[in-house]
Amino acid sequence: MSTSVLQPVVSPIIVGRDEQLRALDALIERVRGGHGATLLVSGEAGIGKSRLIAELRGRFAGGGPILIGRCFENDRTLPYAPLIDLLRAHLTKQPDGDPADVLGPAGPELVKLLPELAFSVPGLVPSPALEPEQEKRRLFEAIIHVATRLSERMPLLIVIEDLHWCDDVSLEFLTRFVRRIGDQPSLLALTYRGDEAASNLRELLGGVRRERLATELVLQRLDPDDVERMVRAIFQQAQPIRANFLHALVELTDGNPFFIEEVLSALIASGDIYRSGNVWIRKDVPDLRIPHSVQDAVQRRVDQLSVEARAVLRLAAVAGQRFDFAVIAELTGLPERDILNLISELIGASLVTEVSTEQFAFRHALTREAVYGGLLARERRDLHRQIGAAIERLSAGTAAQRLGDLSYHFHAAEEWEKTLDYARRAGERELGRYAPSAAAEHLTRAMEANERLGLAASGDLCRDRARAWATLGEFRLARADYERALECARRDGDRLGEWQSMVDLGEMWAGLDYEQAGVSFQLALDLAREIADQQSIARSLLQLGNWLVNVERLEEAEQSLSSALEMFDSIGDARGAAETVDLLGVVADVGGDIFSMRQRLEQAAALYRDLNDRRGLSSAYASVSATGAYVVVFSTVVPADLPSAEADWYGEEALRIARDIGWRSGEAYAALNLSLRQTFHGDYGRANDFMQLTLAIANDIEHREWLAGGHIAAGVLAVDLLDDRVAEDHFRQAVTLARGVGSMHWTNLAIASLASSLAATGKLDEADAVLEQAAPDLPMLTVSQRQIWYARAELALARGDASATQEIVDGLYATALNVRGEGDIPLLAMLRATCLMSSQRLDEAVAALDAALLTVRARGARPMQARIHRMFATLHQQAGRFEQADAELRQAWELTEEMAVTLSDEKMRDAYLSRVAENSPRPTPAVDDVDSVLKLLTPRERDVVLLLTRGKTNREIAAELFVGPRTVETHVTNILNKLGFTSRTQVAAWAVEQRTPPPGPLPGAERG
Repeated sequence: MSTSVLQPVVSPIIVGRDEQLRALDALIERVRGGHGATLLVSGEAGIGKSRLIAELRGRFAGGGPILIGRCFENDRTLPYAPLIDLLRAHLTKQPDGDPADVLGPAGPELVKLLPELAFSVPGLVPSPALEPEQEKRRLFEAIIHVATRLSERMPLLIVIEDLHWCDDVSLEFLTRFVRRIGDQPSLLALTYRGDEAASNLRELLGGVRRERLATELVLQRLDPDDVERMVRAIFQQAQPIRANFLHALVELTDGNPFFIEEVLSALIASGDIYRSGNVWIRKDVPDLRIPHSVQDAVQRRVDQLSVEARAVLRLAAVAGQRFDFAVIAELTGLPERDILNLISELIGASLVTEVSTEQFAFRHALTREAVYGGLLARERRDLHRQIGAAIERLSAGTAAQRLGDLSYHFHAAEEWEKTLDYARRAGERELGRYAPSAAAEHLTRAMEANERLGLAASGDLCRDRARAWATLGEFRLARADYERALECARRDGDRLGEWQSMVDLGEMWAGLDYEQAGVSFQLALDLAREIADQQSIARSLLQLGNWLVNVERLEEAEQSLSSALEMFDSIGDARGAAETVDLLGVVADVGGDIFSMRQRLEQAAALYRDLNDRRGLSSAYASVSATGAYVVVFSTVVPADLPSAEADWYGEEALRIARDIGWRSGEAYAALNLSLRQTFHGDYGRANDFMQLTLAIANDIEHREWLAGGHIAAGVLAVDLLDDRVAEDHFRQAVTLARGVGSMHWTNLAIASLASSLAATGKLDEADAVLEQAAPDLPMLTVSQRQIWYARAELALARGDASATQEIVDGLYATALNVRGEGDIPLLAMLRATCLMSSQRLDEAVAALDAALLTVRARGARPMQARIHRMFATLHQQAGRFEQADAELRQAWELTEEMAVTLSDEKMRDAYLSRVAENSPRPTPAVDDVDSVLKLLTPRERDVVLLLTRGKTNREIAAELFVGPRTVETHVTNILNKLGFTSRTQVAAWAVEQRTPPPGPLPGAERG
């Protein structure tokens, strides 16, 4: 166990506040430009107001003094409380400061608020007392005077937090100060809880809004993606958080950052989450714990309610996060007006909120859980029974609309017969709605009820729940339920049920272990033929065909699927026909006939749309997106003529649908294709994001096929980024995973990718050993077989055997489908051009490269364009055409810089550009005279260059120059463009080498 049990859990980063952070930067820039500004930050308790203010203070730090005041709950009756707080902190706790210098003529007034000033400022005595209203005005002016003196020297930041607890006098002062602050370089930041603003605060806010005197930031709860980012940051975890845990955390905390941290703290304190070495381990936690801090806060509010309101609150907590007015009325029997008054009391206590005229909700799920957890178990059970019965009475004839509620309440009430009925129906409905998580929850209740009633296990319930688990990627749970369903079918002599269970098990094994999948599908086909059921035979042929595709027995796969399609058509099974056409598209894909692949997949997509089969549609769309070409395909086959934007739309729509229906395997597949496509286009930032998503999901759900594909995608991206070590590591992992799955397709692709990577780095013997894992007489039929031959051609070229390379290239062209010209397969054309260059057949090499360049330009394949331009540069240099070589290099570097910009990670971007510079000569500089180069830069840009030589980051440069980080980023981009460099490290190295730091003090008098 870790000692971190005693440490608070705090996110090391601020998430979900990008827009607000940009607003902070803009306000700081305004103040540093000599203008005043007011910032209002509002939101509920725990939403992150203080965290945002801490970020503001961090960004302002070094730019001038910061005065901080806070209001507390008992400060409402203490005049000037937050103002005294901030003045005391600045005037009496600054060891190097001189209070008299800051106070000036305001000292005699402020000593009345801070008597301790008399000890630090000799001779300071209070001014004579005036009539109360005059005294107040004079104090106001004294405080404004101090703020003005401070801002005259450097920009000033004043922060007052929790204004909802502020006293009336301080609010009156702030109303006046806000109107005066515009003439001085000061930023006033005020935070408050919008749901607890008293009338005096609402008056101040109303005036500020009417006169448009402030920038207002209203903080909302975090969405699930931001919650995941926050949790990953807390636990320093690269892979995504498991979906079930994330869902439970979001549901319980409603995306409130403080609540998230408190719940995680409670889990750590209880040992449900603990650190082992450098890894955080989470036990299976059926119910998240309510932190004591939240329970105490809720209890304090509950204690202030009337007895009647507490009774309604308890009833509402049992009813659920949302509760109906009609149910409360049914159970309490109170008049409508009385119930409304009691609910208004709950709203006033910030415990619940109005959703509609008929429905209310707890403001936070944690609030509801805290109230619910305070009830005795017997009390909860009895109330659930009453609520379930009330819902039945109120929804007589329409109970199907409340299946979920009835399942929940009767299960909690331990009414097992009703639970079995409602939970089973609710589970079936949620499966049909593509809501697998909800389906699994209801079906689990039904299975428990079935057992409590002493009934035999139900194969249908087991099978339905297994499908929900499989969709969620919980394959171990799915396998257990499928095997129980098989046992039930055999027990009951249900031959069709037995067949269905075998098919289900085969589908589950696909992507995990193709050997196991093949056994299951063959047994299912044998049984279907034995019982002579046409639909079962057709579906078995469909699944067997799927398995045959993946082990690259394409002729058998085509035959099996064609037979299945004929049978589906004859019996009118539209869904079976759609799935078969989809798989025939995959056969064409693996076989390298990308034109037929696109045609079949679009036909399947149309059938899925008619059936409203969203899972099938997501799969088909993801596969269609691949037909527009990506690196793995582009090297050996001709892609379909699908515009890039259209291909991207298919991929992104596939990803969206998979997410909507909770299909994690489909999400990983769509992300995999998107990653490969973005690498192909040189959008490395998005490619990296999609690749990370693929690996994270595949690892989370233990889907080894997509894990192998994800590592291939990672390796392909690393190859483009010239990171040979990383590429080799990913390809090795892909080989191991693909072999474990038993997919010949992925195994060959992984072997070919690894061999090419090794050959490119001069590890020729290792590359040869890897390729020996594939049969030497391998045909050139499938995509993966052709990739093996392509890797063999690269290895032959690396060994200097141009004739062997040319022979393989000729063979690949001869066996490729849909080839109209040499440029249709650019990488083969580039290999051929390299062979021609080695034998000085330069004109033929130019023709081959021209043909390849036309194709890659049309496809938007920027990485290949850059490679071809560099090959042209080499060719021109061989021919002594140095100006043309420089022109080609410039085009290559322009493309490289465009691609580098897509990488948001600065270190990753700089490393990529540095590796390119090491492997590719630079074009001759347009300006090589240092003085002339310096004249290209503005004084502010020369300031930035000097700070770059000191190794400063953009944030550090911004602080020194009193500008925003985005402004610095613009300066750096301009410098790179003017000097012809590609990274900030090159600029710094050049400046140091020339020994020409810009003259004058820093920061200079002229600011950009």
